[in-house]
Amino acid sequence: MLKHSLAVDLGASGTKVFLACLQAEKIKLKEVGRFESFWYEKDGLSFWNVNRILGEIMKIIEELEKDYTLQSIGFDGWGVDFVPLDGNDNKLMDPMRYFSMFKGQEKIKREIEENKAFINHHVPGQFQPFNTVYQLMYLQKMYPNLFNRIKKIVPLPSYLAGKLCGTYKYEFTHASTTQLFDFEKNTWCDEICQSLEIGDILPEVVPSGTIIGRTKSGINCMLPATHDTASAYAAISSNLEDTMIISAGTWCLNGVVINHKKLDSDFILKNNLAVEGCHDGSLRILSNTPGLFFWQKIKSELEQLENRKISYTDMLLLSLKSKDFKKTVDIDDDKYLRPINILNALKKEMQTDNIGEILCGVLNSLAIRIKKTKEILEMGLNLSINRVHMIGGGIQNTLLCEKISEHLNMEVLTGPVEGTAFGNALIQIISEYGLSNKTEHKKIIEKSFKIKKFELRK
Repeated sequence: MLKHSLAVDLGASGTKVFLACLQAEKIKLKEVGRFESFWYEKDGLSFWNVNRILGEIMKIIEELEKDYTLQSIGFDGWGVDFVPLDGNDNKLMDPMRYFSMFKGQEKIKREIEENKAFINHHVPGQFQPFNTVYQLMYLQKMYPNLFNRIKKIVPLPSYLAGKLCGTYKYEFTHASTTQLFDFEKNTWCDEICQSLEIGDILPEVVPSGTIIGRTKSGINCMLPATHDTASAYAAISSNLEDTMIISAGTWCLNGVVINHKKLDSDFILKNNLAVEGCHDGSLRILSNTPGLFFWQKIKSELEQLENRKISYTDMLLLSLKSKDFKKTVDIDDDKYLRPINILNALKKEMQTDNIGEILCGVLNSLAIRIKKTKEILEMGLNLSINRVHMIGGGIQNTLLCEKISEHLNMEVLTGPVEGTAFGNALIQIISEYGLSNKTEHKKIIEKSFKIKKFELRK
């Protein structure tokens, strides 16, 4: 019987589950489940309800095992958030949602300012108030009794895999999002842990594709690239030496891959760039900016105003009617991340009430921000970018792809849409079948889906 892998893609707005198998050097991917990523609010913060998420996943596994032979399962998800465990690997609390840490930061603002330079010196990366290191500082200050009971922390993908097989470890790509992992030494940063008195709560870090155990029914529990962006990058077939990669969705992660771990700290910090791991041990240097987050908020506000459902296709059609609109806004302005009426703010900034123009203006702004990142990376890393390769759900917004091609004056390749799930499945499959040759990986990727090309309008 044909063996299948199960790729579980945890997303902040929802979780998707895909069944994958390798046939004739091609990965066939089939969506077999989709549900919201459950969360709740408590004491001014919000938390992920991991037990409900796990329960939905278990239902899907039980149904699939009736008809399929599952050889492996792998989870991927967003970075920074974690589950604290006690000495018996029991969950002490649900993980905080990084969204709520914008509020949490205010309560430890002084501690962050006192330690930020020290942390950045040892592990240079993009400052975000919700980085794992700052979440730990928040727990340490606000919930000292709970913090003192923590014996181990793991990210959500590792926690869910651990619940299936009983083993809890960090995987390299997810460890790279914590701002606690020393890339040059390839281990946790002792200096930061000792200075912040975090203690010995960071577990072993293993490479992508590591099998950490088996379920009761014999399914291999694998840690693919458990950070979703790293899984998405694994789905890229373009030459990484001269390609800018954009993982487009709620957030827009745009950057390049380097094969060395000697970082120019001044360059990284000056430009507030993120440094994250790839599935093969290389590093992504990228800018993490708001992406279609703007469109999502506009959609929600329009639905409330008009008391009806509005699709992204409807919004795309509106924006295409105004595709020559030129105005922009500063998408990095923190005010857009706060609970404001974003539509009114954008109307004022762009001096228009036309929804199509506003939607187009947002895409102009994203493209210009990406162009700025391209120029920063080329100069700071002494490289030449010759093309853009976009992956993720955001590539379905064809006007966004066109705008990026227009503003960067180069071709844009897109695909796959489900890049994260595909990369997750690919890592599982190449690990299971021992396919270590990168040429084989590229061949599988290119046979599995079609690449769409956006070129400059003549």
